[in-house]
Amino acid sequence: GISILKLPNGEWIDAEDFSEFGHALKVFRELTSFKQEMGKEVLNATKPIVYCEGITDVKHIKAAGEVLGYSAILDSIDLRPVGDIEKGGGEKNLKKLYDTVKTNATLTQRKVFVVFDNDVNYARNLEGSVRRYVFSKNEANNIVLKGIENIYPNEAIIDDVLDDEERVDGQGYPYQRKAISKVKFADYIFGNAESIPKCYFDNFKELFEEIKKWLAD
Repeated sequence: GISILKLPNGEWIDAEDFSEFGHALKVFRELTSFKQEMGKEVLNATKPIVYCEGITDVKHIKAAGEVLGYSAILDSIDLRPVGDIEKGGGEKNLKKLYDTVKTNATLTQRKVFVVFDNDVNYARNLEGSVRRYVFSKNEANNIVLKGIENIYPNEAIIDDVLDDEERVDGQGYPYQRKAISKVKFADYIFGNAESIPKCYFDNFKELFEEIKKWLAD
């Protein structure tokens, strides 16, 4: 029931001839599929769900929870990344999930809590059954500025978790620099949490206190 008038010539065209139509249809299909997929996942859960951007985030949060004495909290939640290696995780899919559950009140009565890294522009929403938490930037860490790795102090970033990264300077000359490997760092933290100084996890305390409030509400 829609007619499209192409300007400036005043030409009537079919929807399929409109260049934005194909893109809009693709986005609609992706969002609809995502909504159905996430809806099934949320409905099939048996505990309040805490989603984060990726599997490395899950490892950091689990390690911090055990070290800081929040084991009971971890046992009370279903902590998982959004998507997986095949379906993809990341900030965009986590935002889709949050928006889908937040704006579809009839989708589920289950509690949902999403955790974003510090490099997003979203405000926190810490009320209601569906909440959004965003890590604050740790200004004391000047080695890793973005991502959950920024939560830690500089001292936590050891040489073993750094890789040589190929870069090109402003004049086109290649050079190497050290860059953190997210996977290596997460595995190091998760595998050595008990021997790592407890204070390295201090910036996770706020997250667990907010999850604790969410569970109690």
